[in-house]
Parts: sequence; C-alpha cells; structure tokens
Amino acid sequence: MGVTSLLILLSSVPLASVHASYVGSPRVVNKGSFNGGISGMGNMQCDWDGHGEEPDCGVPMHELMMPLDSFPDVPEDMELMDLAVKIQAQYQTLSTDVAWLEPLWQAVNMCSQGQECDFGGNLHVWMWRNLANVALQLYSKNSNLDNAHHAISVSRWAVEVVGDAPIFSALIQVYQLLKHDREALLWCQKAISMGVVNAEILNTMGSILHNHQKWADSLRAFKAANILQPDEAVSINNMVYLKARCAEWDGIDVLIQKMVHAAEGDWDQMHTPEARAAGSSAHPWIFLYFSMSMITKRQVAQMYSVKQHLASRISVPAIAQMEADVAQESKKLLKGMTQWKGYGKERLRVGFVSADFRLKATAYLCAHLFEHIDRSKLEVFLYSTFPDNNVKSGWRKSLEKGAEHFVDLAGLRENVALARIRDDHIHILVDMDGYSNEGQRIPSVFCNRLAPVQMAYFVYIGTLGSPNVDYIVTDLVASPPSSSVGHTEKFLYLPFSFFPNNHAQLFPPPHFGLKGVRQRDLKREIGVSEDTFVFASFNKHMKIAPELFEVWMRILERVPNSVLWMLRFPKDSEDNLLAVAAKHGLERRVLFSDFVETAEANFQRLSGADLILDTTIYGAHTGAVDALYAGKPLLTCIGPKCAAQVLGRTDYLNQGGHASMLGSDSMTGRIAASILVSLGLEEELIVRSLPEYEDRAVQLASEEGRLQALTNKILESRIQKNNFWDTKAYAARLVSGIHAAWEAFLAGETKRHIYSI
Repeated sequence: MGVTSLLILLSSVPLASVHASYVGSPRVVNKGSFNGGISGMGNMQCDWDGHGEEPDCGVPMHELMMPLDSFPDVPEDMELMDLAVKIQAQYQTLSTDVAWLEPLWQAVNMCSQGQECDFGGNLHVWMWRNLANVALQLYSKNSNLDNAHHAISVSRWAVEVVGDAPIFSALIQVYQLLKHDREALLWCQKAISMGVVNAEILNTMGSILHNHQKWADSLRAFKAANILQPDEAVSINNMVYLKARCAEWDGIDVLIQKMVHAAEGDWDQMHTPEARAAGSSAHPWIFLYFSMSMITKRQVAQMYSVKQHLASRISVPAIAQMEADVAQESKKLLKGMTQWKGYGKERLRVGFVSADFRLKATAYLCAHLFEHIDRSKLEVFLYSTFPDNNVKSGWRKSLEKGAEHFVDLAGLRENVALARIRDDHIHILVDMDGYSNEGQRIPSVFCNRLAPVQMAYFVYIGTLGSPNVDYIVTDLVASPPSSSVGHTEKFLYLPFSFFPNNHAQLFPPPHFGLKGVRQRDLKREIGVSEDTFVFASFNKHMKIAPELFEVWMRILERVPNSVLWMLRFPKDSEDNLLAVAAKHGLERRVLFSDFVETAEANFQRLSGADLILDTTIYGAHTGAVDALYAGKPLLTCIGPKCAAQVLGRTDYLNQGGHASMLGSDSMTGRIAASILVSLGLEEELIVRSLPEYEDRAVQLASEEGRLQALTNKILESRIQKNNFWDTKAYAARLVSGIHAAWEAFLAGETKRHIYSI
C-alpha cells in the first residue's frame, strides 16, 4: 500500500483534539474507562476526571518545544564529542555494563575528529541511529530534564541525518516517554507524509489515539498497520478489540481466528528461553470478550504472567519451574516470619491492593464492605496504587473510614511501594486489579510474592495464569468445578454469589434510591409512550456478539410496540448498530442515550426499562446489580449454546467431559446467573440457549402478569434484605473464606478448591 493510500485511510484522524500533555484517556467512570488490552500502551502516571483544565503529567512542553518543520543544526566536530561525553558520563552513573557502548564512542570520536565518517558507507548512519537509542535508554532510566533534552535533540538530529522509519519510531517513543502525545502523533503524521512509515509507527499511533478514547481513529491506524504487516499480531489483536468496541463486525471472525492462531503458536513455543523472553503480544483482557476455548484463554493469561514476571524480576524460568519456585518462596515466608507462629492468638493481616479505590465501579460496589469486616478476626489493609480522581465522591472516604489501615501507594517508587507492603507482614494479599488498570496498578506486587497466600478477587473476572496467585474468589454458579481447566488458581467458593455490593446502604429503604422516579417519565424522556415495552441493555457494546444482536432484532420483530434501549458506549459504534438494525427495518426502534453524570442517576434511569437483556460471552456485572436492585428483571443465558461458535483449542474440548471449557460458558458470562440464583430467580430468568433466550424474552414481554410476578419477587428480596443485598452477612462469608484459605495453607493443602461456609 502506498503513502497516498495510507494518508487517505488516516485522513480523518483529528490530531488537534489530542491534548499535548497526557498519555492515557481521560478516565471518566461514566464514559467507560479502558481496562487494559491495547498492546504497546505506555504507563499512565496521572489521572483526569474530564472536568476543568487537563493536568500536565509529563515534562513541561515549553521546556522542550521545537517547531516541527525546523530541525536544529546538526552538531559538528567537538560539539558532537561534548554531547557524547555527557551522555556517556550519565550512562556510566546508572550502569556498570557499558563495554557494549565502546564501538559507539569510537565512531563518535572518528566523526568528531574529522576522520572519514563514512567507513563502510554506513558508519555515519550507524552512529546517529545508536546514539539516539542510547539517549532514549538514558532518559528511560533517569527521567530528568537534561536527559529529556538529550533524547529529543539527538533523536531530532538523527531524523534529519538518517530519516528512516526506525529513527522516526525512536523519536516518537521519546515524546511518548515525555507524555506529550500530540507531538508524538504529529511525528507519526510526518513519517506517513514522508513515506517512511512502518507498522510500528502506525501501531504507536493507534495506541495513542486509543488512550484518548478516539476509538474509530485508533482502529483506522491499526488497519493501516495491518496492511503493511498482515500477519503482525499487535495490529491484529488491537483491530479485533477495537472492531468489537465499535461494533464493526465485518470480517471480525477471520481476525479473531488469526488472533487465536497467533496466541496458540506463541504458547507452543513457550518451552524455549527465547520465546519466554520475547513474550506474546496477546493480552488476556481482550480474549475474555470472545467465544473461545477456556484452555486458550488460560494459556494467554499464563504467557502474560511470564511477561509480567520478566518485567518484575531478573530471571524468567519455564512455567513449571516458576510454580516450583513460588511454592518454595511461600514456605520460606512462613518459616522466616515469626509472626506467623502467633496464628490463633493474632488476627489475620489481609491486604487488598487496587488502583480503583476511587470513583470507579470497584469502589461503588465495595464502599461499605470493609466497615463490616469483623476486626476481631481480620486486620484489613487497603493499598491504593492510584490517586483519588474525584474529591466529590464519598466512596473513597467510605473506604478510608471502613478499613483499619488505608495506605496510599500512589506516586511512590515501585521498590518503595513493595517494601511498604512487605513491612506490614501481610498473611493474605488480595489482587483487586488483575489485568485491568494497565499503567495504574503495580504488577510487581504479586509477582514478588509479598505474602504466603495470594488471591484474586472479583474485579478481573478470569484467570490470571500466575503461579503467584493461589486462589480466585468465586461461587459454584460463576465457576462450576468443571471450569477449573480454564484456571491456574484454585477456587475459593463462597456461599451464594461471590459478587459484592453495598446497594442497601447506598440506596436504603424506604425509597431505595428511587424517590420521585416514575417509569412513565423516563419513557417519555427517551421518546416512547407509557405502553411501549422497553427492552434495555446498558452493557458496553464490545460485550455484544453479532449473533446476539441478531437475536435482539428478532425479539423486536416478534414483540409489537417494543424498543431496544442502549447507551452510547461508545458513540463510535452507534451508527454500526443502527446499520444492522436497518437491515431488519428496525433502526427507529433502537434507541441510544448519553451517559448521565452520576452512578446514582444511572441507577435511577434503569426504572425506565421493562426487561433487561444480558449479553452472553461477557455479561453484565455491576449493571446486573443495578438493574435488579432497581426492581428490573434481567434475562441471561449460560452454557455452550449461548454462542454461535467456539474458537481455539478444540482438541481439548471433549476431554473429561468438561463442557464448561467452552469460552461461551466462562466466568465472565455467568455473573448475572450467580446473582439470580442467590435471589431465587433462576427458573424464569436463566436460559441455556439462544433460541430459548429469544423465546423467553418474547414470553415475558407478552405476559404482563408473569413479568410483574418476577418484579414483585425482586422488590420483596430488597425489602427482606435477601442474603445477596446484606453487606454485613456477605462480609462474614468473605472473612470465613479467607480464614479457610489460611488454614489450608498451614495444613499444606493449597492445591485443592476450598468450599467456605
């Protein structure tokens, strides 16, 4: 593909709308913040709630600004040597391994002394290319202003002298490290216009645009990268993710197959040290959203775990050896820390680590959980790895008040944060991020085994594939024992649903947060009459499988005077969904609403719906809690017949009769079912195939008495404070499960599932 074609493909990218000083999207909770998955994404070091002036999170741009079209004079003679000497001296203060740089200093010396600099025809180019790379490494190791100047200056000179795609990539990376995304994008654009673009530059462009929530523009950049390198996994993975996010389903099945094939190829090579060091571009968070074998999803998570291990520790052994090393480390921790010997006399010290103790769904669901923990049994530490993003929210304050120790790790150097947790002598450390919150969490916390027992809890709904995580907290509906083949963790089963909420405190009786809320008014707001039946799905659009949307269209066709109500999640996908609806002549019956300002307003708005339609492969989680507490029946589908096809390791599917190996029946799609079983609503609201899903939705919409009976049962569960709505009872169950995990550890029985009472 020529430069002209690439420019046409990328012509609508609005570079001016990307702010200069922020790497990462404005993470506004009600606008659907990114939870990980884009390959090659840089770390995000600051946050912005979308209101007021955007903060400056990088090196001040006025200190470094150089006009795009005016290159600085390339230094000559001793000026070049002086610069190289400065870089060399700074590098030597950071690393003793500098022998490999000797050929570069010799080349600089030859060129600066006026000697023949075109030795072999390439010495001049070789020198500038490597000098730029060294300056970039120096800044990445020591991010001060002098090193930023050196990195930008040398990279700009290298672009002037060499001017090829790898040098442009190096300069773009400098601006990314400086957190100046707009400048990085401008240099991407310049590389395209000069005809020296490569897939790496386009992938970088796509990542930056994604971080600024320019979903459609990001997708165009990854498409262009894929044209240059059709089999390159980074662009394929990101195209799959963004196509799903934008509901651009054309050709997505072929891309998913390529993505799965590439990941399985990476896994098959993981026995070699070279493959483990190279890692895989597959991100487990993306794979959660698609129907594929749970074996494949687990293997992707295991490969990503190796990648994190590599970033957090010196050596990366084979997966089997990692598991043995971890077991040995646990024994050393237990043996070496005298406070463990006091178990039975002291409380268990339990740490919960999250980047979401702020205006995020995690805090919304757990704001009052920790105040109900029995302090005679647990000493709770909440470790927050990211700053509070909204002082107006009371959720953070409730968390700070409810925990015995609230420890803010945000802004600390990584080794200092780890030392702080280690010094607290935690018995059990709980991961409340998983592979979400990229750039905001601290992955090395769990890679370095800071506690004898470590577990994953509720935020990331899937396996972490890490030998450092012993358990995942779940329940028998969300994770049947047969689904253990898709997990490296053992299951810590809680009675009823494992999914937490504190809605009974956020929205207490007698009005349950719905005072003055009337369904007819809400229906009027979306432009329908009171007698119109409103099906609703407030899930983000990347959770919608194409075959499920077709089912929704058939439901509308079979229920006269009905509409489907959705959120703009994101806006980029609205036109694509309406185009599918138009094929059925239903585009006027698919309605979209903007996000509202608060979680409370979003909760109240659900009262405008008559029946909530859950998605299948990745279903409603927080949204399911909201819908049911608002008194709205929610229809969900679980089982292998809730997806059109299953991709991935089909050779495993029939071993041992494990039907739940199918990706369509994974934990992500069973949370609503877990809640419905706790509320005693499974008979009417849980189905096991797409045809049954379609028929049940039509029946409930057509039989007013049947739907009203379900509504009454949901409302009664709220009044009677059913076990699912009782935060205090849930906290007691969680404490019991945590104690059971510790007792299993002391007994040396960490290789089995735990059934808590």
